[in-house]
Amino acid sequence: MWLVRALALFIVIEWAESASDDQPSIIIVGSGPAGIAAATKLLQNNFNNIKILEAENRIGKI
Repeated sequence: MWLVRALALFIVIEWAESASDDQPSIIIVGSGPAGIAAATKLLQNNFNNIKILEAENRIGKI
C-alpha cells in the first residue's frame, strides 16, 4: 500500500518571478516516504523555498 501512496506523490514546481529571489517556490504534495525524501534531497541541493502539503495529521505514512 505504501508503494501506491509513494507513486501517487506529485511534486509541483512553481517558478516564482521575483526581483529579489531567483529561486523557485517548490510545493511537495504528500509527506509519505517519497515526499520526505524529495524534500531532503532538495534541501541538500540548496533549495530552501519548499512547502510540503499533507491531508492527514501525521507525516511519513507507511
